[in-house]
Amino acid sequence: MAYAIPLQGWVDAAMSSSLLISYGVMAATLTTCDLLRNHLLPRLFLPDTVFFRAATDVFMAVELCATSFEMGAIIEHHGLAPWALGLFGLAFYQVLHHW
Repeated sequence: MAYAIPLQGWVDAAMSSSLLISYGVMAATLTTCDLLRNHLLPRLFLPDTVFFRAATDVFMAVELCATSFEMGAIIEHHGLAPWALGLFGLAFYQVLHHW
């Protein structure tokens, strides 16, 4: 007995503009915080100071919270498949970024 996989609903959800906006917000947040953390902070603070570490923690917390909120919106409004795609994209970004 063969099972049909209903892809039409997933394709419609994956191509909706609100999903693309959510993915764009995540990418913009990750890119902005990464640029600020790696290029602005070393110019403002010495790397081994408490202020540098605190500012780095703030930017990393903003990255984590913003992407988590967007992932919550994706799973609530678009379902599991687009959420899994976003989770894979975030993991892929983190692996390539910290390699």
